[in-house]
Amino acid sequence: MRILITGAGGFVGRHTTNELKAHGHEPIGMDIGKVPPELAPERFITANITDAAAVRKAVETLRPDACIH
Repeated sequence: MRILITGAGGFVGRHTTNELKAHGHEPIGMDIGKVPPELAPERFITANITDAAAVRKAVETLRPDACIH
């Protein structure tokens, strides 16, 4: 599954990313911070979750199967 994770650069988001990868999922991170080492830059979107246009674009472009917020 392709899963969008908001707050992927934080403590919970990074651990969630690792767990999803360990189970064969394709995590895509979104955060306002820098790219965490768990995610390749092409699997990370630098945007604020309050930016509706950025979230809409991410969902329309990447077509995730799920989102963890």
